[in-house]
Amino acid sequence: QVYDATRSRRPGFPAIDEKWHRRLVDDPADQRGGASPLTTVVALDEDGPRGYVRYTLKPNWAEGYADGTVQVRHMLALDPAASATLWRYLIEFDLSGRVDAWNTAVDDPLQHWLEEPRRGTRQVEDQLYVKLLDVGGALVRRTYAAPIDIVLEVRDDDVRENTGRWRLSGDTAGAVCERTSDPPDLSMDVRSL
Repeated sequence: QVYDATRSRRPGFPAIDEKWHRRLVDDPADQRGGASPLTTVVALDEDGPRGYVRYTLKPNWAEGYADGTVQVRHMLALDPAASATLWRYLIEFDLSGRVDAWNTAVDDPLQHWLEEPRRGTRQVEDQLYVKLLDVGGALVRRTYAAPIDIVLEVRDDDVRENTGRWRLSGDTAGAVCERTSDPPDLSMDVRSL
């Protein structure tokens, strides 16, 4: 509910299904690296859920002092009040001196709320997710540094139109890519392409 409401207001949020939601809460014990099991906290008001955070706790004792890390896996809030409530909850954990939140929005207001903003550091990274929807169209819209003539066998479980064999011929001037029944020179999943 919170994800769908956020998605409708923020560009770039993909539509995700129940399978993807299950992936977001997948928490194999052998991959925690010493952290606690994944925990979810929901911020509620009289209208229902306003935000949530999924996190783990990783304890650390350095020179006799507790210096654990709260590892935020995913957090969304529909309004500043819910966001502030969730951040306060995370920052005030006993025995923890650090909160790592790797997937927050660039315009998250936390940096402006901190009493000592220099203690909060940010690292901005570009993330671009691309799904190839038209194999033939994509391959002809580029040029190739050397002459090429190859038959590709592509498997795509999501876009059936991509699945099949494609003859790609091209060079520095352009390319042609058409379906073929010729034997493949190379077989691959569309993600490799």
